[in-house]
Amino acid sequence: MILPKDDDVKGIIKCDKALHSMKLVKESRDVSCRVGSQMIKCVMAFSDNQTLKKFFDMVTENQSPSTHPVVSGVCSYVLGIKRNSAAYMMIYGTCVSVVGAALRLGMLDHIQSQKILHNLKPTITQTVEQYKNQILHDMWQFAPEYDIIQMTHEQKFSKMFIT
Repeated sequence: MILPKDDDVKGIIKCDKALHSMKLVKESRDVSCRVGSQMIKCVMAFSDNQTLKKFFDMVTENQSPSTHPVVSGVCSYVLGIKRNSAAYMMIYGTCVSVVGAALRLGMLDHIQSQKILHNLKPTITQTVEQYKNQILHDMWQFAPEYDIIQMTHEQKFSKMFIT
């Protein structure tokens, strides 16, 4: 996870735009930005951090897309959450989201979902340790099967979930 340096709003925006450009599915990009936008508004309500305020102003002026992972990193930094903890929160949150979707679809029950999350702990730890010090240039996304599934969902008339 890339956390900002003090007042590096240009770097934050560069990261935000790079991540936004890597999300192939429009629906996925839009959801990420809606979640990020709501998160930054929430933290702005009780934080007077100037880096956050400058970034928020750029988001409001449509100069930055406000992707959830980037906003989460900025907000974690502002709130004093350590880099590793922020990375764990982001990855665990994603896992909970996917398992929660399977649960709502009736593909598994609560006990199975908790087992899955528990069994993912070593993988989450390994992932954080492997990627925690990456630089922006090293960021990439490659999940073609997941992208195709999302594209199929995007075209459906009736959807199970609001995205």
